[in-house]
Amino acid sequence: PASSSPTAQATAQFIQALVFDPHDTNTVWAAVEGDASVSLYRSEDGAGTWHRISALPRRQVINALALDQSGRNLYVAARYQPLMWQSSDGGATWRRVSGWPRRVVPIGARGSVPALVQSIVMDRSRPEMVYAVTANVVFRSSDGGRTWRRASRGLPKGQPYYPWIGGDLVVDGLDPNVLYLVTHSRGVYRSQNGGQRWVRANRRCSRDCLTRVHVAPTNADYVRLAADPSRRNRLYAGALAGIYRSGDGGDRWPRVLRIARSWAAEGVAVASDGTVYANGTIQGGGRPIVTVARSDNAGRTWTHTLRFRSSPPDTAYLAA
Repeated sequence: PASSSPTAQATAQFIQALVFDPHDTNTVWAAVEGDASVSLYRSEDGAGTWHRISALPRRQVINALALDQSGRNLYVAARYQPLMWQSSDGGATWRRVSGWPRRVVPIGARGSVPALVQSIVMDRSRPEMVYAVTANVVFRSSDGGRTWRRASRGLPKGQPYYPWIGGDLVVDGLDPNVLYLVTHSRGVYRSQNGGQRWVRANRRCSRDCLTRVHVAPTNADYVRLAADPSRRNRLYAGALAGIYRSGDGGDRWPRVLRIARSWAAEGVAVASDGTVYANGTIQGGGRPIVTVARSDNAGRTWTHTLRFRSSPPDTAYLAA
């Protein structure tokens, strides 16, 4: 891949996803929304410098990113088309996931919609087991993406569907059979058998509930999930109002980072050592700055690290 200096243009507005190598916390992958080409970057020095991955087809914007336990098998999905690619060599070469459906019928609906991928996750111990979400429907593949089957029994019907917003899916840090899914206005759902059946995780919640987070103008839920790979039942949620943590598998969600009015959280990720990263946008002077906040103590304190500075607007630059 072509290298990029800390001041190289990234043609992006904000980070879509962050994932970390399970064996090396200094190796970070970032899927960055762009408008001219694939925006997938890798850092091998803890986000100090970045290398752009350019083997994917041009003029495709990456919307979802997943990495398995080996740190070599990756999946990415396009933002505006029902397309998915897979790499088995750390991004050096890619193949099209031809088995992914072009259209899908949402739960409780009659008509179909384009199968735009909202989220991808992989079983860390079994790279051939892949899960993906489209139109709030969970699909599962047990053969590396060649074939897909719906795994949505128990999920609520009639959810509002906004392409690219919501539908985030994660696997529990220590139990690959436990999955968590964000639904619109219905809270977090949990499956304990690999997606065969889902139940609402916070159905008995009386306080600290993660149910509705609104984003104008659609009034849709916008929540990103991340699982701590070293702790069972520990989850983090990134939302426009802050960063939330659950230690009981999604039942209660106390807020661990309150967002200032000038800072909007747009994602959260956890490295293999438990370090939490939350990316968001700082508004200032008409030029948004995309930044990553880091916590080394489960969200009790935070520091700002990586910044993507927009100048002019709609064009971001990697900045140390």
